Amino acid sequence: ACPSGWYGVDCTSNTAVCNAQDSHKLCGDHGTCVATGTTRGYTCICDQGWKSNGDDPACKIDVNECEARHPPCSMQPYVPCINVPGDFYCGSCPAGYTGNGHYCADIDECSTDNGGCSIVPKVQCINTMGSRVCGSCPPGYQGDGVTCVFIGTCRINNGGCHPLAICIDNPGFNNLLVECRCPTGYHGSGIGPQGCQPGTEVDQGPCASHPCIHGHCIPHDLSFICRCDPGYTGITCATPINPCSPNPCKNDGICMLTADQQVSCECTAAYSGPRCETPKETCGGVIRDVAGTLTYPPNGVTYGHGLSCAYILATNTSLVLNVTFTQFDLESTPGCRHDFLQIHDGGNAGSHQIGRFCGKNLPMNGNIISTHNSIYLWFHTDSSISRTGFSLHWNSIPPVCGGHLH
Repeated sequence: ACPSGWYGVDCTSNTAVCNAQDSHKLCGDHGTCVATGTTRGYTCICDQGWKSNGDDPACKIDVNECEARHPPCSMQPYVPCINVPGDFYCGSCPAGYTGNGHYCADIDECSTDNGGCSIVPKVQCINTMGSRVCGSCPPGYQGDGVTCVFIGTCRINNGGCHPLAICIDNPGFNNLLVECRCPTGYHGSGIGPQGCQPGTEVDQGPCASHPCIHGHCIPHDLSFICRCDPGYTGITCATPINPCSPNPCKNDGICMLTADQQVSCECTAAYSGPRCETPKETCGGVIRDVAGTLTYPPNGVTYGHGLSCAYILATNTSLVLNVTFTQFDLESTPGCRHDFLQIHDGGNAGSHQIGRFCGKNLPMNGNIISTHNSIYLWFHTDSSISRTGFSLHWNSIPPVCGGHLH
């Protein structure tokens, strides 16, 4: 504070007259003086990003926006806030997110090129917050889901051959075909649990060389006829009938053959059923309405495992949301590390986080009023315990101006 009779930024002015000429001397580079009826005779209106020290009205103190109770940069995910004189700026959103640093939204990596997960063979890509996870390689393949290398049908249940038989991958027909050979002292086709029998087979003329690779040989004059096993055709039963062509699996399901050559469909995350024909319950989405109800799961059973989905509730731009929870039951863990519902005041994951909730207590005692026209809900579950989920309804109200801050 200046001594009695002196005023201004450096206490060098002996007048407190507020006018355009003296405003800079009294308030500095970052303020404008305004005449008042107080003893001092003036006060300073500071530019955004500056303030006075409380004793002297001059605008000399930089406001550190980064130390605000609600930091201006994204906290989920974390983005660094950098304070500069009179201003601040936010760093970049981390990998897997897009935005301006104030707000960061998750990038759906799976929407482009299957998220980098294997396409041939097709491996399921699962989008997560800030990243993605590749599913397992299908049977007969080995890898991390990004790359799947064909290791051969013989690695799986000995390729369907007799346990004592030698299984040979790709004997010259295609990658899914195997040849089964019984060991010395056994005879037979080598296929299946009865494919190798003890002893030496009696000479059967044209059938002695076992010409029917996947079938039973029947002598016919000086030649033979092959009675093929189910799933094979051709003169020597060497050509597999491929049940997967055309693909019987619906909705981008992957067709695979079991050890007994039965069709099995591996469905994407959105479908289920023997042929991937049944849509699963949808988790997540954008709901634009002034009022409504959201219940998950909607069928009254427990929610599934491995979920990571986001809901956005949005009303008119001139209104805010009044959300009331009527039921809440999620697996309870310290810090809600496993199953949780994370709520943000705004339209994306970079908006202010209201909280992360689990257990049976209603979030925020059952009622949340937003400060924006939208709310972002992230529902996440792990691979173990599941509960009955949550239910809420909302309506739209005008924003409240003023009141007490807590």
